[in-house]
Amino acid sequence: MALNIILPKLNPVNFYLSDYAPPPQYGTPFMDDVPFVQQVRSYQLKKNYCQKWTVHDVINLQFEANAAPIQIDIRDCSGTSVNAVNAVQRRKNKYIDNYSVYEATLPLTGIAPGNYYLTLKVQNTELFSEPFQVFATLPNSVLIEYNNSRYKGDVVFETGIRFSFRVEALITEFSPGNERVAYRDQRLNPTILSSRPFRSWNLVVGFNYGVPDWVGEMINHIFSCDNVAIDGVTYSVLEDSKIEVTERDPQYPMKTFSVQILEGYNRSSKTFGIEMDANNRILTGSPISRDIFGDLVGGGSVIVIQSYD
Repeated sequence: MALNIILPKLNPVNFYLSDYAPPPQYGTPFMDDVPFVQQVRSYQLKKNYCQKWTVHDVINLQFEANAAPIQIDIRDCSGTSVNAVNAVQRRKNKYIDNYSVYEATLPLTGIAPGNYYLTLKVQNTELFSEPFQVFATLPNSVLIEYNNSRYKGDVVFETGIRFSFRVEALITEFSPGNERVAYRDQRLNPTILSSRPFRSWNLVVGFNYGVPDWVGEMINHIFSCDNVAIDGVTYSVLEDSKIEVTERDPQYPMKTFSVQILEGYNRSSKTFGIEMDANNRILTGSPISRDIFGDLVGGGSVIVIQSYD
């Protein structure tokens, strides 16, 4: 049986076959087959791009394969492995025989700042990732964490996996908004029937140096998930929003990507000094009687707390 491995695009790292050779009759390097440095055209400036991480980040990966064991290495520029982990089998694919879901966790704590890449090896097949840089800290970057409430994009989110993706970006161009319903009588005197203010921003990715196309595609896939947080704050996009692309020059191979984002939880208050998840909704209640509290099902016979003056 042939070896097959399925790598969802929601993974924060792109992998390519080490021994891939494009057919000689084709002159267009496809972005799924070769790394960015090989996608730069002959008339464009020769640019390389390194993905960004810090020593505080963790790289989580998920994929499906019909063979094991699967080893993932962090390698330096000389090809020396500085850390290696074996992917863990999380569950079998009940719809496709012999396929299982595997996950790997690569904490970057203890990795010296510098340039690296990943290799993924299963049996005699090896894949390698885009190069990446590890920093102690990285200003003007954001950490995007994301997952989905159920299976999506070939990722079995039911395992509890949550991905993270660091990229050079800024949240800028704050814009307050308001959805109002108003009524005007015959004399055109206005009355606000309902009003809900909200806040929106612009997420600008690759604002200075630019980023490759695969990074823009990554942002597009991330915002298809129903739970996205940027530096710990939950955001979403409007249903009619799309990622805007700014090309600097046809000879420059990288671009700037931007999209309008809104808070995932629109609140009218701030929370300080309370041990609670600020992204959860607020629930309030009032007693219907000061004499008795309890479950109203069955006449309050389940739990009863008597109140005494």
